[in-house]
Amino acid sequence: MVQETTTRHLHAVPDESEVPTGLVWHDEPSDHEPETQHSGTTPVSGRVMPASEADTSLTPAQADRAQITDRLRASLEAANTYALLAWHRKWDVAMSHVMDPSLRQDMIDEAEAALDAKIASTEKKLRRAINPEDTTKLSKQLDRLNRREISTLEIDARVVRTRTTRLAGKCVLPASVIVGPVLLAMSGTWIGLLAWPAAWGWLAVQGRAMARADVKTTATDTATSRIEARARELTAPTTVAATTAAVAATVVGASDDENQILSRLSNWEELATARGLDGTTPGDPVLAETGLSVVVTCAGRITPEALIKKTNAVRSLLGVPTGIALDIVQGERGDQALVRIRTRTPQRDMEWQPGKEDVGVDVTTGEVVDLEVYHRMLIAGASRSGKTVMMRVLMAKVVADPNACLILIDAKRVEAARWRHVARTACTPDEISGLAAELKWEMTRRYEEISETGRAWVPSPEKKRMVIVVDEGAELIAMDHKELGILENLRSLAMMGGEAEMHLWWCTQKPTKTGDGRGIDSAIAGQMTGALVCLRTTSPTEARTVLGEDANAAGWNSHLLERAGLALIRDGERGPDPVAVWNLSDEEKVLALPPQTRWGLPDAEVHEPVTEPEETEAEEAEEDEGQGDGNWIGAQHAVMQALHTGPKTTAQLQEITGYSKSMIHNALGQHEAAGKVVKGPGHRAAWRAL
Repeated sequence: MVQETTTRHLHAVPDESEVPTGLVWHDEPSDHEPETQHSGTTPVSGRVMPASEADTSLTPAQADRAQITDRLRASLEAANTYALLAWHRKWDVAMSHVMDPSLRQDMIDEAEAALDAKIASTEKKLRRAINPEDTTKLSKQLDRLNRREISTLEIDARVVRTRTTRLAGKCVLPASVIVGPVLLAMSGTWIGLLAWPAAWGWLAVQGRAMARADVKTTATDTATSRIEARARELTAPTTVAATTAAVAATVVGASDDENQILSRLSNWEELATARGLDGTTPGDPVLAETGLSVVVTCAGRITPEALIKKTNAVRSLLGVPTGIALDIVQGERGDQALVRIRTRTPQRDMEWQPGKEDVGVDVTTGEVVDLEVYHRMLIAGASRSGKTVMMRVLMAKVVADPNACLILIDAKRVEAARWRHVARTACTPDEISGLAAELKWEMTRRYEEISETGRAWVPSPEKKRMVIVVDEGAELIAMDHKELGILENLRSLAMMGGEAEMHLWWCTQKPTKTGDGRGIDSAIAGQMTGALVCLRTTSPTEARTVLGEDANAAGWNSHLLERAGLALIRDGERGPDPVAVWNLSDEEKVLALPPQTRWGLPDAEVHEPVTEPEETEAEEAEEDEGQGDGNWIGAQHAVMQALHTGPKTTAQLQEITGYSKSMIHNALGQHEAAGKVVKGPGHRAAWRAL
């Protein structure tokens, strides 16, 4: 009897994907069985596992659990990444809100609005006051409020307080989520610890949504945007000229700031709602040599005037850096406003040189700007705003005209010292009072001549037109009193001097008409109809004082000028486009101007009261007695020292130096021949050093 034996071979068992994943045992008959039974199966070489060896292979259930664990771990890692993404994004948004660059301007507007509200409230109380004591008290309070200026320290304090409040508001929720569960756990409420995974899960969901949005945004950005499509349309051979006020933009060569602004501009409709700018639609932006500009069409209740008042909102919407100027003006049509962003400064030589007849460059268009100087003019600007440089450029135009002469009244004396070789100057109260009287007399004489001939005053080298410049108007107002009569004569000149070709310029650092420190005489300011020139001011109120009550609404915002040397010129022809003035800060260029014949009335036409008794020859001889030839060199030195402190009459020089009248006369004669001193008009006028 033949015993049947069975051998076991390892065979590969394919899964559904035809990939061997394991080995199974198959019983195979002995060699005596026909091989045809296994003709379809190929033996696989392998190792027979002894029964004593441990089987470490994964069972199907274990493999499923491992796969689930791996997937769960990957999901948790992805969720943690999304949570971190959401946290970083929200923190960036919070910090952008806290450190908003337009916050400082908002605080300035808020402080000025609060001050205006106090002034209006005080004025209302003053009108209703009946008791004289209340009236006096409220009047003093109103004067203090009118003189008050918003200090930098107050603005800084408001900015710090607002940023602190914003930061606290943004941090209160994360702090409660972190600390709250700990406090609950300490009190025995352990379920509060679930707030942590809940917050983590909420951040993960938010982060996943942000990531999906980024993917969509990236896909949109890589596609053709509206600006890029319009740019390619312009470069195509079939380009059609734009018919609107603004032409299409080109992003070729744009800076990082400009690209960011253009990106925000392309999403204007989405961002406008949050900024209160519903109903506004931007046109195609223009990138020119001075920067970006875009026409915004206003619809609904918002008008171009309302959009001008929302300049800060537009700046925030477009993300314009604080160092870049942005202004909004009326467009070509009634429903259009033009937004101009000066991201570029054209390379131009801004140094003043002799022969330049214009005053500067329009920073928006890049065009050279000229200004007619032969009319009444009001020039104002805060300290360090470039007012002196503007005055120099304008006065240099007058000096270069052979048919004109310049007269400078400078109570501070500094600028007068630089112009005395080309202009008649007056600095002290007595000098200014005498000069004002001479000017009024000259105006009267000219009108008498005009009335006799019936012909207008035609300027010529013999009959020059006159420009009278009053520098530091606040100092002049402070020094004047009834006996001097300075303002009285200058008011007459401002009101009547135009036809006589005598033009008054009033310049001041304090553009206010009320208060003890006012810098503009209200009667004179009302006559300044020729040109209004305003450099940077400290508040919108001062801008309105100089440029008119409608200045802020019309876009004449001198308090928003970003740097010194920019001026707004309102002369009936220009719009509110800042002008970069030629740089004439170098006083050496002023001192190098060719000397001019300075204006003065002939001695015969000066009608001054005789205040000093005439001395006889005997009295002069008595004064000279005992001095003989004397120390003439010492007398000359003493006279020059005395004149360096200010103009002096002959009698004053005698009293100061102690020398006789004849020695003083000889010393003055020697200095006058050498060109070191000059005498004012009039028989007993004061001498002054050159």
